[in-house]
Amino acid sequence: MNKQKFLNFVNYTGGVKEISLILANDEEELKEYESELIKNNFSKIFDLAGLSKAVATRGRFYFFLKSSDSDLKNIYDLSVQYPTGQVEIFNTVDYKMEVINPNYDKLAIVFIVLKTEAEKINFQYNNFFNVLGLTYQE
Repeated sequence: MNKQKFLNFVNYTGGVKEISLILANDEEELKEYESELIKNNFSKIFDLAGLSKAVATRGRFYFFLKSSDSDLKNIYDLSVQYPTGQVEIFNTVDYKMEVINPNYDKLAIVFIVLKTEAEKINFQYNNFFNVLGLTYQE
């Protein structure tokens, strides 16, 4: 991994109005990216509820995309709405719709995905990656 290029990418993810994307070639590279994100104060998001909370707060977050994720449709919907400044998402705990206004100045969200998984996701959602912003791959 070219650490300087990766750090430049990481520094640009804050304050942008789209969710950023990291494409990893294999598991080893994926773990390297995760390690670097942690070193740069990114926190891991584990599920859609965590992603929704992250959008509503401040900080730096990363999330692993998987084609098998049962919430992939909702993650896609959130990604489409994120740049608009208003994200409407169904709260599965309280069973109600919530409207979230991202604070872009204090927020960075990065999706990480293996290239093989990205192909499967793009097959399911033809333009999933078109709605995302900055993309990093080696």
